Order: sequence, then structure tokens, then C-alpha cells
Amino acid sequence: MSVPRPAEERTSHPYLTYEMIKDIPKGFRATLQAISGFRAGANTTRELVFTGNGTAFYSAAMGSQVLNLSELNWCAVPAFELANYERERSRIVIGVSHSGITKSTLDALAKEKSRGSRTIGVTHFQDRPISKVADSTLVIGDSPDKSRCHTKAYTNSAAAVFGLSLAFAKPHGRDIRSVKEEFETNLAGEIESTISSSEVLAEKAAHELRNVSKIFFAGAGPNFITAREAALKIKEASYLAAEGMELEEILHGPAMSFNKQTLVVALAPSGPSVERARDLIAAAKKIGAKTMVVSDLSDLDSDYQFRLTRTHEYLSPFLSIIPLYLFSYFLAVENGKNPDLIHYTDQTYWDARTIIFPPGTH
Repeated sequence: MSVPRPAEERTSHPYLTYEMIKDIPKGFRATLQAISGFRAGANTTRELVFTGNGTAFYSAAMGSQVLNLSELNWCAVPAFELANYERERSRIVIGVSHSGITKSTLDALAKEKSRGSRTIGVTHFQDRPISKVADSTLVIGDSPDKSRCHTKAYTNSAAAVFGLSLAFAKPHGRDIRSVKEEFETNLAGEIESTISSSEVLAEKAAHELRNVSKIFFAGAGPNFITAREAALKIKEASYLAAEGMELEEILHGPAMSFNKQTLVVALAPSGPSVERARDLIAAAKKIGAKTMVVSDLSDLDSDYQFRLTRTHEYLSPFLSIIPLYLFSYFLAVENGKNPDLIHYTDQTYWDARTIIFPPGTH
């Protein structure tokens, strides 16, 4: 079955990706409403597993990290690994698929359901196959993400998983009421402010850094996954080489590949990782690499710094990804790329996609 290549709906700034980034607060608020009306049910197993692929997996991993504040057993596992390499046991499994048709995510949920696990699907569409393999399905957001980079979808999905995690954690462990209160009452506005405050610097940095050859993103704790998601967006939008790594891990060897054509980005909101982020930036500057910091602190010495509102560290990924989305968008524009389509107007890449994802599987 042949599937026609997508056509360019936009051919210059503002592309759909830009509109989707701007629309993140609206989708976030709609997702909060969806969560409030969803009944997660009791957690009788005390074990939760979160799964998905690509951006969907990163959103599942990001949103579930708040469970570090609870006493629940939990993990985030890519869908293919969950379907093929996990040992059999009963638990609650939450699978994220923006489209609701992602084959490996559906396979993982079906396998877990056959093992006696309770399954929950998170998607942006009603009546998709995910609803048939999940015991219950949470439909989120205010509208589908119109860009294939799925920036808005990432934030919606992470918010959904965060909300589900809070619901399951409520009877267990430490008091996380303050995190829940900020998540539900203030975070959408903080995301909105971050979009407004970041855009000018993101566009300026993209213009000045348009000739970098490789970008490293480094984060720790809740922002390790932010580093991975930011690197993915650079690859999808600009087709540049990018790596998202754990902060300490990048210092154990990978830093020796930095050079004057490298950009090093440190995610450093207030928390245990700040001082090590200083070391990374100082080392990168010594080598001659360009440096960028995303933080609520003002005293990190870098070439570019995006300032965030100070928030709980487990909420900070919702803010720290915003300037990096804008930067990846403007970097694509600077380099003459259409960030909406991730190479799919090129027949070679479209043919490669049909090998990776046969029609109807993603």
C-alpha cells in the first residue's frame, strides 16, 4: 500500500511548529481538564510502568519522575523493550501514543494485558486502536499537534502522565500536595511566561549559532529526559547531529569530543546538579565550544542563558524544554529547513519511513 508524501502546508516562518509551541499552554490547560475527569482507579499493585516510543516515551518518562517523591515502585520502559524483554508480572501499565495507533506501544499494552496487568492508554484521538487494547483510555489536549515534531503533544502527554502519577501516588509516601497545587494552578501560566520571555533570545542564538556542527544537551535528575527530548527536536527539525546525555556521563569521555564547532547546553534549574553544570560549562568554554544554559539562576557563566521561573525541580522540565523548542525551531528556519515535516518531502526519506513504519503503524 503506497502512502503519498505529505505536502508543505507552510513554506516560511511562521511554520506550524511555531504555532504548536505557542499553543502549548492551551493544550496543557485542556489536558488538566481531561485529567480531572478521568478516574485512574486504585493502585493495588504498588508498581507502575510507563511506556511509549520517541517523543511519547520521553513524555512518559518525564511525567512519571514525580513518583520519586512517593514510595511506589515505578519505571519507564521503551515499548519494544516492554513487549519483548520484560519478565512476566502483573502491574499497572500506562502507554502513551499521540496517534493512538503506534504498533509497538499497542503490542506492549496487549502483552501486558495478557499477563494480567491493568492497562491505561494516553492519546490525542478518540476511538483509536489504543482504546481496544487498554482497559481505559485518557484522551488529552485541545487539538492534535499539526507538526511532526510534536512539541505540543510532548507537553500534553507529559502533563497527562504527571497527573496520573500524582493520582496513584496520593495514598502513598511523602506529602506532595505543594507540587500538585503548583502543577494544577500555576504551571500553565509559567509555561506561557517562558514562551514569551524566551523567543527573542532563541531567535538571536539560532542566528548566531547557525553554523554549529554538533549540539550536546546535558541534564540530570528530572531534566535528563529534557536533554534527550531537546536533542531529538534538533535532529528532527534541523537534521543536525545532537546528543542528549546525563550531566555526569557527558563529563566522562564525551566532553573530549567538543570543539569550536560544538554547542554545549546545560539544563541547570536549582537543585543538586547546578555545581556540576558549572564544571561542564567551564570545561566547554576552555575547549572553545559555545555554551548555553537553561536555569532559574543568574550566575552561570555561559554565552547564552535562558532564565526560568523558579519552580519545584520535578516541575522544571515543563519550563526548561520551552526555550529549547524555540531554539530548535529557529535553528531550522536559519538553515532553510521546514521543521513541520522532518525530511518527509524528500522521497528517499519518505521511502525509508515506510520501511520503518508500514502504513497504519505509527
